[in-house]
Amino acid sequence: MTPSPATRGQLPTTPPMPGRTTDRFLRITEVAETVGLARTTIYRYIHEHGFPSPIPLGGQRVAWLESEVRTWMQNRVAQRPESDKISELPPGSNTTESPGTTDSTRTSPARLRRV
Repeated sequence: MTPSPATRGQLPTTPPMPGRTTDRFLRITEVAETVGLARTTIYRYIHEHGFPSPIPLGGQRVAWLESEVRTWMQNRVAQRPESDKISELPPGSNTTESPGTTDSTRTSPARLRRV
């Protein structure tokens, strides 16, 4: 059977298994954008801080699994000391506000405090 013009050149797709999400490859620019680090820092973290290693795709191309990058990010957040976590001040406890300011109009970083 000859494939139709609409499906010619496309790989067949299979739906993800129940309970599994799809994963995708991220190139270095996407990884840097996702984690907020420079390329050189990412490669240094691979060697020094347990950042996921890239997967060879062929030739000189490499990529990272999105799930591994997200797991690394979650682990970094979990390792953060309690003293570095930021929480919101309770309403009305900020003395630098101007009178008449409501919760919906507060955007000042002064509302945040370290716990």
